[in-house]
Amino acid sequence: MWPRHGFLLLLACCLGQAQAGETALEQCVQQARNMPPQQMACIGLQQDICLHKRGSDANLDMAQCADEETKIWQSMMNQAQASLLANEVDPIRANLVAVQDQWNAYVEGYCQYRMDRWGRGSGAITDGAVCYMNATALRAIDLMADAGWPAN
Repeated sequence: MWPRHGFLLLLACCLGQAQAGETALEQCVQQARNMPPQQMACIGLQQDICLHKRGSDANLDMAQCADEETKIWQSMMNQAQASLLANEVDPIRANLVAVQDQWNAYVEGYCQYRMDRWGRGSGAITDGAVCYMNATALRAIDLMADAGWPAN
């Protein structure tokens, strides 16, 4: 997992000063603004940094690091959705809310399916966490493209 993001880690380290509290993932997404394919290359970056800091690739560490990254993507997704909701008229706004509810139900079901495939195996927690991370990242990128976010 680490080599896949080696270039992005180097990029994140050399990007100049980040805004206070900005993560390498947020920097990566910002650098690739309005370019969803490049933003997709950022998926897993924060998880890799977390695992590197921990010096571990144990299942529990992988799941916790994926969850850490998921929270960042969730924040970006929520910001993009809020921007869209603030700028849309009622029929479209209601449709977006309904679509987002359906997306949440799909992700819950799909990621549960992925975990269930492991039975009681140790990979279930990791596979589930990575499933949520990937799904949330892709949805965030999609909503950011619709909202023109991040703006600067």
